[in-house]
Amino acid sequence: MSQGTKPLLAPPKQRHGQAGPSQLHANNVPKTVVIDKVLFKFPKDKEFQFPAAVVMQNYVNGYNFKMAHNDTSFGKATWELSYGIDIAKEDWELFQTIGLKLATQPVEIKEPDMLVDLSEERLVSFGLSHKHCTQLYGLLCGVGTLPIPDVSERLIGDKNGPWAVLNDDLRFEQDWELVTADDLLNNKNKWKGVIGYQSWQTYMAATMGCTFQNRLDKPQLAIGTFTVIEVLQKGHPQALLSKWINPKWHLVIEEAGNVERQIRQVINRYDLTKEI
Repeated sequence: MSQGTKPLLAPPKQRHGQAGPSQLHANNVPKTVVIDKVLFKFPKDKEFQFPAAVVMQNYVNGYNFKMAHNDTSFGKATWELSYGIDIAKEDWELFQTIGLKLATQPVEIKEPDMLVDLSEERLVSFGLSHKHCTQLYGLLCGVGTLPIPDVSERLIGDKNGPWAVLNDDLRFEQDWELVTADDLLNNKNKWKGVIGYQSWQTYMAATMGCTFQNRLDKPQLAIGTFTVIEVLQKGHPQALLSKWINPKWHLVIEEAGNVERQIRQVINRYDLTKEI
């Protein structure tokens, strides 16, 4: 360096995490609150309402996380979800009874910004492919999810209790008890498990008979608490309404022949292990 030449001054070092002038200015400006108004149109068929509830639950409970990681306002706005449901009152009461876990509760939405059409008509437009119903519904609002919802009410199998049967023509033993959905809801710890044709009742039983544990390595570890033996009738797609995440759910396929033999095979394994 020649004599008399002053050295260039380096800018002062900024400490990690310290806000610069522009950040301080931005932080002093009140953020705009953006309210997303979403309406979920449920199917009228109670069986298809369960996968619809799964998708809605995932969307609602994951909304804040999604918006925090997809903020297009660069910190100038906060996002809030306000959502409604188009479903019969008595059908929604069932999900309240079994304790559907939601971060916020639905409200009345008259003019939604987005309509999530989960109706049967919309589902049929997909062609009822080999995919699960929740996968098809999830495409409509950008969520991926499991086949059954997370609920707080639990069915617990009694190893010494009788088997519950939802359909009289599946009652192959006199000590198997013919039950209704209300019987299951009112006596949650009475039976070994339940046997029935694929229906909203078996969907409810598989939902209440499964709990989830949050772990770092397996965020959705499912634990079965109640055995469900579900009979898939001829002509019904095998994957569409599967409850595969529940380890105590067992599918009996009518087209495979001899439904009674298939059911007894599951029960015999239960009698041997007391674990299925």
